Amino acid sequence: MDAMSHGLKMAKMFSETSYQIAGQIQPYWLQAMQTPQTHELSMMVALSPDTWSHLVKIAEYWDGPISATLRASSQEEIDQIREIYYQSNFSRRTDIHLIQSSRWQESNLISHNAQRNIARLYARTEFVCDVPSDIVVPTNLKLTFEKNKETYLGLLRQGDVLVIPTFGLLQDLAIPTSKAQLLQQITAHHLTTVDSDRDWDIGPNTYNLWTNATTLYPVENYDIYYKPIVIESKFVQPWCPERFLENRAACSLVRYLAGSTFHILPKDFAVQLENKQSVTNEVDVRLNSF
Repeated sequence: MDAMSHGLKMAKMFSETSYQIAGQIQPYWLQAMQTPQTHELSMMVALSPDTWSHLVKIAEYWDGPISATLRASSQEEIDQIREIYYQSNFSRRTDIHLIQSSRWQESNLISHNAQRNIARLYARTEFVCDVPSDIVVPTNLKLTFEKNKETYLGLLRQGDVLVIPTFGLLQDLAIPTSKAQLLQQITAHHLTTVDSDRDWDIGPNTYNLWTNATTLYPVENYDIYYKPIVIESKFVQPWCPERFLENRAACSLVRYLAGSTFHILPKDFAVQLENKQSVTNEVDVRLNSF
C-alpha cells in the first residue's frame, strides 16, 4: 500500500468511484484544532458549496466532533469556503475532507454513499452518526450519550445501532429542543415522520410506543425502505453500498442483514429543516392516527 499513489489507494478503497475523481479526494483538507477522545461521537455530513450553510445549522446544535465531506468544482468556491471555515466557531472541532471535481466530471460525480464512507473512514472517534445536511439533532445528544455511555458503548461494540427518530416540519416554526415540545407540535399537526413511509403506528419506529417511551426499545417492523439516522460503531458495521448511490436505506439494510438490532432512543430526536412531503393529505392521515 505504501508504494501506491494516493489516487490508486483512493480508487481501490472506493471502487465505484472513477480513478480521476478518487485521486482528487483530500482527507483532512481542513483539520480541526481539537483532537476528540476516541470514545466520543462524531457527526458525519456530506456537503456541497450550496449546502454549506446547513453545516452551520448542524454545528449550532451539535457541540461535538464533525467529519464532513465537501464536493466542490471551482477553485473560487474552494477558496471562499476555506476562508469561511477559519472564521467559524465550529472549525476547532470539524474536519473537512475535500472531493474536487471539474465541471466536465459532473456526470460521474462521487455518490452520497461513497461520501458517507469517506466521512466515516476519516472520523477520529470510535462512534459515528451520519446526518443528512438538511437535518439537525436539536436535543442534547452529547449529554445523553455520555450519561448512558456504559450501556450504549456495549451495544454499539457488539454490532447494534441506536436510532434517532426523525421528524419533518410542516410549517415554518421554531425547532423543538425537548420531547415535550416535539409532542406538542405533533399534536398540533406541525410535524410528521420522515424516516419511513409507513403509517405512524405501524412503521419501524412504532411512534405510538415512542411517545411514552423512557428506555430503549427495539425496531420490530423493519422494512427495506427504512432509512433512520443511526449511531453506530465506526469499526463494526458494514460500509454503505456505494453501488446504490444516494440510497440511505441501502446503508440500513446491510446493517440489518448483518444481524444488527436497531434500538430506538426514547428522548432524543432529529428534525428536517425543509419539508419534503408533497402530498399534504397523506401527511394528515398519518398524523390523525396520533
